[in-house]
Amino acid sequence: MKDESIPESLRAWLLLCPALGGGVFSMDRVETRPASCTLRPKGETVLRRYLDGGQQKELRFEICVCGFYGADTEHLLRMRRRLDTLVSWLLFQRRCPPALSGGRRALLVEPLEEAAFTKNGENSALWVLPCRLVYFQPPPSPLKNCERMCPFETD
Repeated sequence: MKDESIPESLRAWLLLCPALGGGVFSMDRVETRPASCTLRPKGETVLRRYLDGGQQKELRFEICVCGFYGADTEHLLRMRRRLDTLVSWLLFQRRCPPALSGGRRALLVEPLEEAAFTKNGENSALWVLPCRLVYFQPPPSPLKNCERMCPFETD
Protein backbone atom coordinates (compact mmCIF):
# COMPACT_ATOMS: atom_id res chain seq x y z
CA MET A 1 0.00 0.00 0.00
CA LYS A 2 1.39 3.40 -0.89
CA ASP A 3 1.70 5.90 1.93
CA GLU A 4 -1.46 7.97 1.60
CA SER A 5 -3.06 10.35 4.06
CA ILE A 6 -5.88 9.26 6.34
CA PRO A 7 -8.51 11.38 4.49
CA GLU A 8 -7.43 9.82 1.17
CA SER A 9 -7.75 6.33 2.69
CA LEU A 10 -11.19 7.24 4.06
CA ARG A 11 -12.28 8.60 0.68
CA ALA A 12 -11.19 5.39 -1.11
CA TRP A 13 -13.04 3.31 1.50
CA LEU A 14 -16.21 5.43 1.30
CA LEU A 15 -16.33 5.02 -2.48
CA LEU A 16 -17.19 1.36 -1.80
CA CYS A 17 -20.55 2.51 -0.39
CA PRO A 18 -23.38 2.02 -2.89
CA ALA A 19 -24.95 5.34 -1.80
CA LEU A 20 -21.85 7.30 -2.83
CA GLY A 21 -20.70 5.40 -5.92
CA GLY A 22 -20.98 6.90 -9.35
CA GLY A 23 -20.94 10.54 -8.29
CA VAL A 24 -18.30 13.21 -7.85
CA PHE A 25 -16.40 12.72 -4.56
CA SER A 26 -13.99 15.54 -3.76
CA MET A 27 -11.82 16.41 -0.79
CA ASP A 28 -12.15 19.51 1.42
CA ARG A 29 -14.04 21.86 -0.90
CA VAL A 30 -17.79 21.41 -1.00
CA GLU A 31 -19.19 20.78 -4.46
CA THR A 32 -22.37 22.61 -5.38
CA ARG A 33 -23.36 20.26 -8.18
CA PRO A 34 -26.17 17.85 -7.31
CA ALA A 35 -25.10 14.22 -6.87
CA SER A 36 -21.68 15.27 -5.59
CA CYS A 37 -20.06 14.35 -2.27
CA THR A 38 -17.27 15.92 -0.24
CA LEU A 39 -15.13 14.61 2.61
CA ARG A 40 -14.10 17.41 5.00
CA PRO A 41 -11.68 16.58 7.83
CA LYS A 42 -12.54 18.67 10.92
CA GLY A 43 -9.78 17.90 13.42
CA GLU A 44 -7.78 15.24 15.18
CA THR A 45 -7.65 14.46 18.90
CA VAL A 46 -5.43 12.12 20.91
CA LEU A 47 -7.68 9.87 23.02
CA ARG A 48 -4.97 7.79 24.72
CA ARG A 49 -1.19 7.79 24.96
CA TYR A 50 0.72 4.57 25.59
CA LEU A 51 4.06 4.14 27.36
CA ASP A 52 5.76 2.89 24.18
CA GLY A 53 4.82 6.11 22.33
CA GLY A 54 1.79 4.73 20.51
CA GLN A 55 -1.46 6.70 20.53
CA GLN A 56 -5.15 6.13 20.03
CA LYS A 57 -6.47 9.05 17.97
CA GLU A 58 -9.81 10.29 16.72
CA LEU A 59 -10.29 12.10 13.42
CA ARG A 60 -13.60 13.91 13.06
CA PHE A 61 -14.83 14.50 9.55
CA GLU A 62 -17.97 15.41 7.64
CA ILE A 63 -19.49 13.74 4.63
CA CYS A 64 -21.30 16.43 2.63
CA VAL A 65 -23.81 15.24 0.03
CA CYS A 66 -25.32 17.71 -2.41
CA GLY A 67 -28.67 16.97 -4.04
CA PHE A 68 -31.50 18.60 -5.97
CA TYR A 69 -33.81 20.85 -3.96
CA GLY A 70 -37.18 22.13 -4.97
CA ALA A 71 -40.89 21.55 -4.83
CA ASP A 72 -40.43 17.97 -6.00
CA THR A 73 -40.65 15.87 -2.83
CA GLU A 74 -39.57 12.77 -4.77
CA HIS A 75 -36.04 14.19 -5.05
CA LEU A 76 -35.98 14.94 -1.31
CA LEU A 77 -37.19 11.43 -0.47
CA ARG A 78 -34.60 9.91 -2.81
CA MET A 79 -31.91 11.98 -1.08
CA ARG A 80 -33.15 10.88 2.35
CA ARG A 81 -33.00 7.22 1.24
CA ARG A 82 -29.46 7.79 -0.05
CA LEU A 83 -28.40 9.20 3.33
CA ASP A 84 -30.13 6.36 5.18
CA THR A 85 -28.24 3.89 2.98
CA LEU A 86 -24.97 5.68 3.78
CA VAL A 87 -25.62 5.61 7.54
CA SER A 88 -26.65 1.92 7.43
CA TRP A 89 -23.54 1.08 5.42
CA LEU A 90 -21.30 2.95 7.90
CA LEU A 91 -22.89 1.12 10.84
CA PHE A 92 -22.59 -2.24 9.07
CA GLN A 93 -18.95 -1.59 8.10
CA ARG A 94 -17.95 -0.71 11.68
CA ARG A 95 -16.27 -4.10 11.95
CA CYS A 96 -14.43 -3.64 8.62
CA PRO A 97 -12.85 -0.17 8.88
CA PRO A 98 -10.59 1.21 6.14
CA ALA A 99 -6.99 0.11 5.70
CA LEU A 100 -4.61 2.90 6.68
CA SER A 101 -0.99 3.32 5.68
CA GLY A 102 2.05 4.02 7.85
CA GLY A 103 1.35 1.22 10.32
CA ARG A 104 -1.84 2.91 11.53
CA ARG A 105 -4.79 0.64 12.28
CA ALA A 106 -8.40 1.83 12.02
CA LEU A 107 -10.52 0.71 14.96
CA LEU A 108 -13.89 2.31 14.31
CA VAL A 109 -15.75 4.55 11.86
CA GLU A 110 -19.19 5.78 12.85
CA PRO A 111 -21.68 8.57 12.23
CA LEU A 112 -22.06 10.89 15.23
CA GLU A 113 -25.57 12.23 14.63
CA GLU A 114 -28.25 12.70 12.00
CA ALA A 115 -27.39 14.52 8.81
CA ALA A 116 -28.13 18.25 8.96
CA PHE A 117 -29.89 19.87 6.01
CA THR A 118 -29.00 23.28 4.59
CA LYS A 119 -30.03 24.96 1.37
CA ASN A 120 -26.96 25.22 -0.83
CA GLY A 121 -28.22 27.19 -3.80
CA GLU A 122 -31.38 27.89 -5.74
CA ASN A 123 -31.81 24.28 -6.91
CA SER A 124 -29.56 22.34 -4.58
CA ALA A 125 -29.40 21.36 -0.93
CA LEU A 126 -26.54 20.12 1.21
CA TRP A 127 -26.76 17.36 3.79
CA VAL A 128 -23.85 17.21 6.25
CA LEU A 129 -23.20 13.97 8.15
CA PRO A 130 -20.68 14.33 11.01
CA CYS A 131 -18.58 11.18 11.59
CA ARG A 132 -15.46 10.02 13.39
CA LEU A 133 -12.62 7.59 12.76
CA VAL A 134 -10.81 6.11 15.75
CA TYR A 135 -7.43 4.61 14.94
CA PHE A 136 -4.18 3.43 16.52
CA GLN A 137 -0.99 5.33 15.68
CA PRO A 138 2.06 3.09 16.35
CA PRO A 139 5.06 4.47 18.22
CA PRO A 140 7.89 5.95 16.19
CA SER A 141 10.48 3.38 15.22
CA PRO A 142 13.51 3.47 17.53
CA LEU A 143 15.69 2.56 14.55
CA LYS A 144 14.69 5.75 12.72
CA ASN A 145 15.52 7.83 15.80
CA CYS A 146 18.91 6.10 16.02
CA GLU A 147 19.65 6.76 12.36
CA ARG A 148 18.92 10.46 12.81
CA MET A 149 21.25 10.68 15.80
CA CYS A 150 24.08 8.57 14.33
CA PRO A 151 26.64 10.71 12.43
CA PHE A 152 28.17 7.69 10.64
CA GLU A 153 27.30 6.50 7.17
CA THR A 154 25.60 3.10 7.04
CA ASP A 155 25.36 0.78 4.07
